[in-house]
Amino acid sequence: MKLKNLIICLVAASFALVILILTIVFLNPKKHKEESFDVNKNKPSENKLILKECPVVGLINDKNVCYFNSILQALYSQRKFLGKLFEFKHNEDQKCIIILKEIFDQMLAGKIVNTSKYLEEIISAAGKSKNFIVGQLQDAFDCLGILISQILKELNGNPKTGVFPQKVFKKFHRQNFIVELFYNQGKETITCDFCPFKNAYIRNYYAFVFYFENSIQESIYNRLKTNYFDCFPGSLQNKYHQAKNIFEFIRLPQIFIIKNTRSDIYKKILIDNKMCVQNQNYTFKACIFYINSNHFFTVAVHNGILYEFNDVVVKKLNIESIEDIETHGMPDILIYEIL
Repeated sequence: MKLKNLIICLVAASFALVILILTIVFLNPKKHKEESFDVNKNKPSENKLILKECPVVGLINDKNVCYFNSILQALYSQRKFLGKLFEFKHNEDQKCIIILKEIFDQMLAGKIVNTSKYLEEIISAAGKSKNFIVGQLQDAFDCLGILISQILKELNGNPKTGVFPQKVFKKFHRQNFIVELFYNQGKETITCDFCPFKNAYIRNYYAFVFYFENSIQESIYNRLKTNYFDCFPGSLQNKYHQAKNIFEFIRLPQIFIIKNTRSDIYKKILIDNKMCVQNQNYTFKACIFYINSNHFFTVAVHNGILYEFNDVVVKKLNIESIEDIETHGMPDILIYEIL
């Protein structure tokens, strides 16, 4: 009887082992096959986005592309942007998005990237090779505009100006991560109490451009306050009076890009660590500085620490806040993140 029970147990165990082997053979290859054909699935280095710390690396400049390197370092400090970029399921025609993913993927792996070849590919894809020649001195904001416009083109936005018409803006900001993160919507109203004149404009831009005064917060305040200008309508026989110009934001972005008009490159400007725009608070994330010799470098926050990125050279700054920085460069492009 004991022998019979032992035989029955061995048969049952053998049957269970066969079932286990068949499960491994038929299910695991299917899983590997599905993963191998998913070109948008996260790579190991992309998973570093969920870590508390990202590698801090420099970038090689061999064709006067300091402006491009500065932009990349500023964007690299934006964790929200990196997350949205890598989550986006691109196709083979979205060249600029693919290139950015490749660059940032290498940076996340701690590699120092030679960026000039990637910039040439982006400029070529954007059809700007005749006007924007890599190897010659270029402007960082012009380069950023080409980059944003090309991404919008690949995401079926407006490839010419990067500006969305009012009637389609709500549709786009729900399905386009660039618009969702970067685009502000502003309304400018011009009125006159003495003549029948009123005009309102609504625009959507990825950057807020104005003249930097003594501090960023003061500059924002002055830009948003009501301005007056001379008005001489013919109906009042050229009698002097004033019309008023009111600017307000209808929609504020998650990542606020601010551009200096560079009216005075030698002026000392306080870069506020925190700023408030229409009761919405923002915190400093990155600044692209401009030097009179047409060179750009970036100061950005990584893991709560301020670093200076000057192409391949990376320097940790021994300051607690961007407000304490002392530099010979002029703040040209600033990036703040919503709190």
